[in-house]
Amino acid sequence: MKDKLVSIITPCYNTGAILHRLLDSVLMQDYPYVEMFCIDDGSKDNTRYVVESYISKFGEKGYNLSYIYQENAGQSYAINRALKLVTGKYLLWPDSDDYYNSSAFISKLVTKFEELPQDYGLVRSALQFVDEDTLETLSTSGLDAPDYKDFELFEDCLFSRNGFYFPPIAYMVRIDYLKEVTGLEIFCAKNTGQNWQIMLPILARYKSYTIKEILCNVLARSNSHSRGQYGDIDGIIKRYHSYEDTLVSAINSINGLESRKKEFYISEIRNLLVTDLFNVILVRKSSEHIRRLYKRLCDLGNAKITHHIIYIITFIPYGLTVYLKLHKLLTN
Repeated sequence: MKDKLVSIITPCYNTGAILHRLLDSVLMQDYPYVEMFCIDDGSKDNTRYVVESYISKFGEKGYNLSYIYQENAGQSYAINRALKLVTGKYLLWPDSDDYYNSSAFISKLVTKFEELPQDYGLVRSALQFVDEDTLETLSTSGLDAPDYKDFELFEDCLFSRNGFYFPPIAYMVRIDYLKEVTGLEIFCAKNTGQNWQIMLPILARYKSYTIKEILCNVLARSNSHSRGQYGDIDGIIKRYHSYEDTLVSAINSINGLESRKKEFYISEIRNLLVTDLFNVILVRKSSEHIRRLYKRLCDLGNAKITHHIIYIITFIPYGLTVYLKLHKLLTN
């Protein structure tokens, strides 16, 4: 591992038209030691041509850029593959449609790592979401992030609460710490991302720091591969199952976390996901899926059923009528 080197891993899928923004934003960095791996996840467009056209530009800057192709398998497989290739001290893993808006992004995060005690394993910056066509700012995240103590960010990441933001463009971790907690081997599945598998093990063992400056942009795209759409009910259910599998695997992989805590976190995650999914499907009014989910909800206990009765009656238009029809449907 090279002491000052920053390694960047970027999965790419049909982003040839916009990938140049990320590559240009890496080239504009004022930090001198960078290696980057673009993992082409089976693109059908000109992604390969775009990446290869930048290799010489990276070389002129003193950086190293590598293009690697794989048959379409998903982001997690792309990241997992590249983790075996990195040689740096710090890791960035931005999505290919996002980009840095500050030439000092890398240097500021590395400098902050060097200033912090050794028990810090993650540093992130604030970010802004921009319109895919105009690149105008839509919203921001991180400027008002709490000043976390100890390992509070772990549960915010796990339960997606308190404004936790996931776009990996804003995050940097120490590779030796990531190797310690994951062995540089993360859970992979076709429709699974990679953030929980990297963030949770680090946040469970090490502290984090937020630089409250907007240093990067997240493109709000309607057809983003990494933030893909699951419009129909079967697709939504598939997504939730993917979330559950990923989170359970990430929790179980955390070295040093007590078995009792693992069981608690897994139970809470399963409860939250199934109740959230029940709400989504209930609004969609799919009887077949409601029956299946209701049965699973019953297995979680009466408190959850009571919660949903209150939810239906209170928040859904004509909620009492909906509840009575639902009750009839499920008791027949």
